[in-house]
Amino acid sequence: MEYSFDEFIKDVKMGREIEFIYNKTMYFVTHDNKREWLLIKTDDKTSQCFDCSESFIKNAKIGSQYLVELWDEVKLDTVY
Repeated sequence: MEYSFDEFIKDVKMGREIEFIYNKTMYFVTHDNKREWLLIKTDDKTSQCFDCSESFIKNAKIGSQYLVELWDEVKLDTVY
């Protein structure tokens, strides 16, 4: 299924949680009760935390690359 970065941004801003695979590793995008956004690498539970969805979209990285830079290599798993 094709899932564009624009669709991803829309879903994040709506508060949806998203699981995706990049480089054979599963990642989970979620938010907590404080409305902080998290990008969690599920195999080792490392995470990045952002205070709002805009900050998350702009600053979340995997390795040294921003999500927007590597998004074409991402495979969507689930949108909640």
